[in-house]
Amino acid sequence: MTELPDSTSPLQLLNGLTAGQFLAEYWQKKPLLIRQALPDFEPPLEADELAGLACEPQIESRIISGAGTDKHWQLRHGPFSEQTFDELGERDWTLLVQAVDHYLPEVAQLKKHFRFIPDWRLDDVMVSFAAPGGSVGPHLDQYDVFLLQGQGRRQWQVGERITGDAPLLPHPELQLLRDFNSTSSTVLEQGDMLYLPPGFPHWGIALDACMSYSMGFRAPSHQEILSDYCDHALAKLDPLLRYSDGDLHPASNPGLITTAATEKIRDIVFGLLDEQNLAQWFGCYMTRPKYDNTLDLPGVEDDTDTLEPHARLQVDDASRLAYSVESGSTILYADGEAYPGTGDDWREFVSNLCASHTVSHTVNQCFTAEMTAASGPRDHD
Repeated sequence: MTELPDSTSPLQLLNGLTAGQFLAEYWQKKPLLIRQALPDFEPPLEADELAGLACEPQIESRIISGAGTDKHWQLRHGPFSEQTFDELGERDWTLLVQAVDHYLPEVAQLKKHFRFIPDWRLDDVMVSFAAPGGSVGPHLDQYDVFLLQGQGRRQWQVGERITGDAPLLPHPELQLLRDFNSTSSTVLEQGDMLYLPPGFPHWGIALDACMSYSMGFRAPSHQEILSDYCDHALAKLDPLLRYSDGDLHPASNPGLITTAATEKIRDIVFGLLDEQNLAQWFGCYMTRPKYDNTLDLPGVEDDTDTLEPHARLQVDDASRLAYSVESGSTILYADGEAYPGTGDDWREFVSNLCASHTVSHTVNQCFTAEMTAASGPRDHD
C-alpha cells in the first residue's frame, strides 16, 4: 500500500469528484452510486478461494440464509467444512468472510484507493459470495461503507436515513429491519460501487452468483470510547488519591451538596482528560488489531537477514499504523502500541512509514535497534 491518491484531481473512483468534494458533499451525508468506479477491475479471488478461507479457524466467517421479510433467516458461524457448502443448495444464501485483506495482498491492494480517508478509520475488507437470491437481509450500518461489485450482479435497494430506533425482526443475532421502505433501486455490475453513509437502510440481493467487496470504516460508539478510555485512565490512577475538602466551610444545611463539592468532582474527571494522554490512548485504541490471529500461508519465510542493505520492506497488510505529534514528541502507533521518539530523523521516519507503508532494510534495522534500546513499546495501558 505505497500509493497516495491525488486529492486535488477528479477521481473515477468518486464519480469524477475530487476527494475534497466527495468528503464535503457525500461523506456521512448521502449515498453515492459510482458506475465503473474501477473500470478495469479484475476480482482478485474466486468463490472457491473465499470458501477455503472460511474453513480456516483463525478467520471470522458467517453464512446467512433466507429470502424476503416473511422468511426465517438463519445465521451460522465458521469455520466451515466442505460438506457445509455441498449442503447449502443453489439459492438464497450468502457467505461473508471478514478481513480478507489480512491474508491476500491482492485484496489488500484495494485499500490504496481509499487513502484520502485516514488509515486508522478503515476497518477491513470483507468479501462476500452470494448464490442467486442470496442476501443478508434489510439492515442498516452505523458506519460508512463502500460496496464494490466483483463478479456477477447484485440489486441494491436503499431507503431514507433512519436517525432513531427502528423495529427489528425477532432474531437472537441478526439486526434485520422489520419495516423496509426502499426509495431507490439499482443493479451493480463488475467494477460498480455504492457508497453508503451511516444510518441508511439497505438491502442487497444477488441476481446471479456474485461476489462483493465491502470497505467498512471504524466508528466506535461513544459508549465504547468512554468505556475503553475509562479503563485506561483507571489503570493509571493512584489508588491512594481520594476526595478531599480541606477548604470546607460550615454547612448551612447538612444535606446540601454544594457547588464547590461538584466542582471538585468536575476537576477530578477533567483531570483525566490530559490532552497528551488522551492522544496516546486514542492512537493505541484506533490501531488496535481487531483480530489477534494471523494465518501462516505456505511458502512465506522470514528472510530479512539475507536482504540487500537498501532493500525495501513492506508493512504487513494486517498491521495498523498512525502517528501524532505531541509537545515535541512524535509518537508512532502500531497495532495498539505506542513508540514515542524525538528529533527530526525520527519524525521523518515515522511520517514516511505511515505514508508509504515501506521502509528500507537499513533504516528499519537502525530504528528497530533504537526502539529496543528504549525498552520497547509503551502501550496505552
